[in-house]
Amino acid sequence: MLFRSVRAAIGQLLTYRYFLYEPENAPHLLACFSESVGEAFVRLLEELGIASVWPDGPKWVGSRLAQDLGLV
Repeated sequence: MLFRSVRAAIGQLLTYRYFLYEPENAPHLLACFSESVGEAFVRLLEELGIASVWPDGPKWVGSRLAQDLGLV
């Protein structure tokens, strides 16, 4: 299940960025999940320039990129 969610997020985010934005105006990419996707998938997303976040109790946590962007 997590594999499908991560794969769908990657496909959707990269496709939208490619078709909707010029490279110089491309926004940061963020994938929101309902639970942690695990360190391996977080690293994959980060390698592709995609920040990721997920809830942890009453707060949101996320990848290093999400932290660097001030999203969590």
